[in-house]
Amino acid sequence: MSESEFAAGVTSERLRHIVEIWSGLKAGALAPPRGAITPTQLRGSMPWTFRMDCQAGDFRFSFAGERVIQFMGTTLSGRLLSQMTGTPFFDGMQRFFARCVDVKAPLHAGPLRAVYPGKEHLDMEVIVLPLSDDGTTVSALLGAFDTWQAGTHTAER
Repeated sequence: MSESEFAAGVTSERLRHIVEIWSGLKAGALAPPRGAITPTQLRGSMPWTFRMDCQAGDFRFSFAGERVIQFMGTTLSGRLLSQMTGTPFFDGMQRFFARCVDVKAPLHAGPLRAVYPGKEHLDMEVIVLPLSDDGTTVSALLGAFDTWQAGTHTAER
């Protein structure tokens, strides 16, 4: 899938904004480095973003915005994703992130019904974008999501 096809599939204006920032910073490379994406660039969208550092087949929560923390009900900074698998939500997250690393390309899911306990009344759309410090391997993932009351979201185009 081309980057333009990927971007065309994203329905949330907030998520499209993040994809545009990422695309502009990668400038033909595999992906931008971790440090290239700044809070200033993400203003307005930062509360819905998160970053996962890739660590030998696992992922460490490195940053989560306020809305991510609110959705999860806790801060996950510093924790490994492998410590939380065993539920549909975290198992799906593990597969989604691993796929992004394997294909070295952005991924998108949704809008779909949230499977996080207590959030089943929401639909969510998620993007995960590779980051590369050396230009050849995925060293981190920039992710973001948007949510709506179940059944209420229509494309914002």
